[in-house]
Amino acid sequence: MKYTKEEILQILRANNDQKNQLGIEGWHTNELKYNLTIRDWIDEFNLLDWDELVRYYDEMFGLNIGKKEWQKTMLPKKEKTLGDLCEFISEHAKKPEIKPLKLFGRYCEEASIFRYLTKRITAKHPNIKTIKPSSFIEKYMDEIYWDLIAETNLIAHGVLPPVKYKPGEFNDQGWRLLGIGLLIMFIAGVFDNWFIGGIGIGMYLSGAWTINKSVHSPSEQFEFEDIATFRGLVFKIKKYRNAAQQCT
Repeated sequence: MKYTKEEILQILRANNDQKNQLGIEGWHTNELKYNLTIRDWIDEFNLLDWDELVRYYDEMFGLNIGKKEWQKTMLPKKEKTLGDLCEFISEHAKKPEIKPLKLFGRYCEEASIFRYLTKRITAKHPNIKTIKPSSFIEKYMDEIYWDLIAETNLIAHGVLPPVKYKPGEFNDQGWRLLGIGLLIMFIAGVFDNWFIGGIGIGMYLSGAWTINKSVHSPSEQFEFEDIATFRGLVFKIKKYRNAAQQCT
């Protein structure tokens, strides 16, 4: 079964929602419309250039389409639109087929969703050896964050809840170092002591580096609201898919 043009747009919007929540500048999701040009889409959302986007979506949707075909869809950027892209992908991309697994004499949809999701993620991150249903998602966020979003949206777009900020240990340490460094520099200035001032500058720079490390580490900052484990995510995906099937 193939995606519809509207489903492709909803997947792009769902990915954009998560991007906006991380404080990365972009247009509001409702502004992702069919008539948006490829040029404006790339420029306003700070995306990769078109050829890098081609490689990304070709892999994401498992298309294996030649570059010339993509060029016809995305170039010239000032004329081609997001609608052209959504239609092109919908004509070629197939929805993942997730069949319930038979466990202990009964079919289990949760097991099949879990196996599909973790298989796709570990294929891209071979250093991750084991993910269990009871595993906490936060533990893996630093490494699989964007892949988890993309793979989840492919089978249940929009099911991921908002992320919530979690400062973490590094963030607190960084601000303490900044404060102490500023205080020492102030004291050094009063007493005209450059040696002490150097210590203050060192602590200030260490604090700035620590805060920067925290900002660029999703596992230290974010977790999904209402979803702690992979089991919780699988249940949400199952609920979404069952509701979608009832509407068709």
